[in-house]
Amino acid sequence: MGPSGRDIVQFFYIDSGADFTVIPYRIGQYLGLSAQGQAVHEVQGINGAVGVIYATLSMTLGSLTFPVEVAWAQLEHVPLLLGRKDVFDRFEIVFRQRDGVVEFREPGTET
Repeated sequence: MGPSGRDIVQFFYIDSGADFTVIPYRIGQYLGLSAQGQAVHEVQGINGAVGVIYATLSMTLGSLTFPVEVAWAQLEHVPLLLGRKDVFDRFEIVFRQRDGVVEFREPGTET
């Protein structure tokens, strides 16, 4: 959830190489983010440099809602990436390739 109080359901690529969770420009706008007076930082990705603004949003995975610092891309054509900061430390992420399953487990829980 962003400053606008709006929620949005999205599917992200899980990217263990991404330091931050990345969202495209339009999604940040919808969630109420504003570039006005914000510092734009240049980050490097697989397709080169992208200008981003760092912001904190609320994210819900399963039944857990928590703050996550995101890199809000200042262009539209970037994928939604679920990065390490604020997400990977919070969950045990299990990939069962053969079954086509990815599980996000809160530490200490088993399914």
